[in-house]
Amino acid sequence: DMQQANMPGNFADMVLPGNVALTLHPVAKANEPNWNVESVNAPSQLVDTKKARVIAVVAGHGTPAAQRTVSLVINGAMSATKKVDVPADGRATVAFDGLEVPFGDSRCEVRIDAADGFAADDAARFAVKRADPERVLFVHQAGDSRSQLYFGAAMGASAQASFVLQPIIAEQAADVDPSKYAFVVLSDVASLPSILEHGLTKYVEDGGSVLVAAGTADSHRERIPVYGEVVTDAHYYTRSGGFANVGTMDQSYPAVKDAGGWLDAKFFYASAVSPAGARVVAKLADGTPLLLEKQIGQGHVLLFTSGLDNVTNDLPLHPEFVAFVDEVSRYLSGMERLSGARVVDSYVQLRSAAGTKASGGTSVEVVGPDGKRPLTLAEEAVAQSFRLTNAGFYHVRFATGRDALLAVNPDPRESGLEVILPETLKLWAGSAGGGDAAAEATGTVQAKEESKYGLWWWVMLVVLVAAMAESLVASRYLGAQREEA
Repeated sequence: DMQQANMPGNFADMVLPGNVALTLHPVAKANEPNWNVESVNAPSQLVDTKKARVIAVVAGHGTPAAQRTVSLVINGAMSATKKVDVPADGRATVAFDGLEVPFGDSRCEVRIDAADGFAADDAARFAVKRADPERVLFVHQAGDSRSQLYFGAAMGASAQASFVLQPIIAEQAADVDPSKYAFVVLSDVASLPSILEHGLTKYVEDGGSVLVAAGTADSHRERIPVYGEVVTDAHYYTRSGGFANVGTMDQSYPAVKDAGGWLDAKFFYASAVSPAGARVVAKLADGTPLLLEKQIGQGHVLLFTSGLDNVTNDLPLHPEFVAFVDEVSRYLSGMERLSGARVVDSYVQLRSAAGTKASGGTSVEVVGPDGKRPLTLAEEAVAQSFRLTNAGFYHVRFATGRDALLAVNPDPRESGLEVILPETLKLWAGSAGGGDAAAEATGTVQAKEESKYGLWWWVMLVVLVAAMAESLVASRYLGAQREEA
């Protein structure tokens, strides 16, 4: 028996019936040295192949110091090879500059030369999509040039520059088709042409995403476009103390993973909006929601209750603004959800539960590493998620209509092939079939139960005696009162 990734934490919870016995058959008498490609950091989508960088970590488990050959493989062909020195029972990092992939989806992997008896973890797969930059529609007011300047500069400064901004004035956007854009930004827009708002709502229901920056324009209007809520108040912090800081932030949210610098940003204005039906990602120190997300159909609407200029806040002047624009672009475009490496037995979301009805039963499609479709036609019409049971590449078409190539690898925690300690084996074997450990655990539970019932029995007895004494005293007292009367 070799060490597994998820051993049980409480053996008493695994007690089996007394007529069941567990017999363990060791498959190794000593630790098995093993090397593996522990992780790969690579862009999931890129425009310029020369700027791309692939960073891999090679790990040794119970291994001596050794030199390993690491190869970058693209669509089955060897692209580059490097030597790396891996310390004893340690890790080493190797980087490949440039990723010469053709347009479209490519199946890539980082592979090490075979030097142990466990070959399943000698390669780590990843998928890369090469495409021209996707367009982002940026709708703004005629007099607002700051917002598009800061947002566009931050977008252009991202590592891969996968998006290009297309600004347009709200009054001129009536005939725009939102479905041609990766996502849409509404920056400090007081009103939208009704045909555009209707098109944006349908766009979101079908899986698109919109970022709404409320700005000061929404402080005097009844309803925020597409998001649907009203502005209940306008907080001008410059009128009472100067500014407000971020109070809380949920950094598990994909668009703010690297937003630690927000704590230093100064917010001079924020619109007060009800958080009902939304996920609150960030709040100001006074509790005013700053970043909220609503799921509408298959898509998302992200509301930023301040502005994207340097007037309502100074966030655009902080380096973290570039990281925020990059992360929010990847999240709203669906790039993060549609790509990246996964581990075996993880799940991929095919459609949102809230948007199943709105999508009108739009079918999804999953093609496994073996080239077969694991879901039936009926399942493809309703399945919300799918379990990635095998290592390899899955081709998935989501309910939004977008396609993705997903790379699936074994869990790297399974690469440690240490023999289980005898004490652990004894506990594990004892927990089945009424062994000593099971008996001890069961006996402890029974003792606690007996102690618990015994204690309550005495408590109830005391209560009963007290009640009888009180009744006796009360009857004598009342009897004495009658005699006096």
